[in-house]
Amino acid sequence: MKSLHLGFDARDKPLRLTIEDRKTHMHVIGSSGSGKSKFLEWMIRGDLRNCQGFALLDPHGTLYHEVLQYSAHHVLDREIILLNLSQPTSVIGFNPFQRSGIGDVSVQVDRRISATMHAWDIPNTDQTPTLARTLRLIYTVMLEMNLGLPQVAHLIDFNAGDIRNHLIDQLTTPLVQKEWRELQSLRARDWRDETLSAKNRLFKFLTSPTLGRIMGVQGRTLDLQEIMDQGKVLLVNLAPSDYLSHENGEGVWSFTG
Repeated sequence: MKSLHLGFDARDKPLRLTIEDRKTHMHVIGSSGSGKSKFLEWMIRGDLRNCQGFALLDPHGTLYHEVLQYSAHHVLDREIILLNLSQPTSVIGFNPFQRSGIGDVSVQVDRRISATMHAWDIPNTDQTPTLARTLRLIYTVMLEMNLGLPQVAHLIDFNAGDIRNHLIDQLTTPLVQKEWRELQSLRARDWRDETLSAKNRLFKFLTSPTLGRIMGVQGRTLDLQEIMDQGKVLLVNLAPSDYLSHENGEGVWSFTG
């Protein structure tokens, strides 16, 4: 990471964000039309000039297009990856359930559960223990088996028991296997009661053709850390459109962040 020139102070001295400053979160505050997006665009241009890798997630689309236009004219020696879910004319794989090569699977599952809760404004899992438990079972299978979003349908469908049994037998976490087998033994009504909360939330993703295409591609999914470490640029457009709902955009935002 490199320091970033912001401009000049009242004494006409250079004002910079140091490397240490950039390692902490920053909140840009201002009224509507005061220039928050333009300030962010200025910072992004500085990173582009410095060959600093970064990812931009834009829930409105305006900044995405401004940075894209600037890059087309001034950034000719960098790999710029476009993930435009608002207007998905091309497909780039992004599977947020792809297992990281390092670290404990349970920790990676925890992060996905937190992202799911955040997407639907649930403060913590204490308020929804059944939802959290069911998501833990589902996400563990997805991470260990490297499944994409479309395969979630088999994990929440009561009639797909044979497919689940095949996946459960391959799990490496005995306790998760045991919990899945208990769930498998339930009657249809009890299964519905146990999984309904998770199904209601995941169903919103599953019914989106746009997310199905993006999150269903295996073998060439985006690695955000690798993109930034190698000095590449990822621009993500999550503006609501005829192809992406506001709620699904927030969900992708949560999983990406």
